[in-house]
Amino acid sequence: MPVVAVVAALGEDAEAERRFAEALSLAPKSAAALNSLGLFRERRGRREEALALYARAAALDQRAWTPRYNMAVVHKEAGRPAEALAALMEAAALQPGRVAFLEEINRLSDSIAGAVLTPAQWKGIGAAHALLLQARGIYCARTGDAEGAIDCFGKLAALQPENGEARANLGRVYAGRGEHRRAIAELRAAAALLPDSATVYSSLGSCCAALGLRHEAERAWRTAMRLDPRAKEPRRNLARLRRL
Repeated sequence: MPVVAVVAALGEDAEAERRFAEALSLAPKSAAALNSLGLFRERRGRREEALALYARAAALDQRAWTPRYNMAVVHKEAGRPAEALAALMEAAALQPGRVAFLEEINRLSDSIAGAVLTPAQWKGIGAAHALLLQARGIYCARTGDAEGAIDCFGKLAALQPENGEARANLGRVYAGRGEHRRAIAELRAAAALLPDSATVYSSLGSCCAALGLRHEAERAWRTAMRLDPRAKEPRRNLARLRRL
């Protein structure tokens, strides 16, 4: 869409609109095209029209952080910090390594600390916060930041007590640090919430084995194999346990 950008830059708005419409007619489900048209209209003061376009782009591409960030900018400029915060958290969840996003989230959070928000606003912020904690926790775990991962997964488990994946991830991070007793506590809690998860039982078995809890390890691995007969790791671990 470079030609459209040039036309827009020259101030030929009517021609730019025509070309944007033409591009969207050829690719009506293009999140990038919708986002570009949104930027064009936002820069001309048509913020609410831009917001609708960003929302459409975000709905079409669940992995696109740019339209969500653009939504946050529009909401913030329009004096809607709660909506801005929720959109920015969604963008940050898709770009968990961007420290600038986290800093802006902290600033926005401070700005609404004393505000009276509707239940819908709190719900939007809560859902976006959970998404951000999950994404940030996984990012920290993969990059070797165990403390950051524990912080994120711990907060997520507190925010959503029914979230078994948060407890499982927390247990795996503890296990990776050699804190197997803590890991076992979290993995047992995860197994209660996710009774059909073979991977949770497999991880639980490994932690029990690390502490010499042979019977508990065998029981967990057998459960993992029953839940997923194709699982290789618990089968290998059981065979190794028998040899020992």
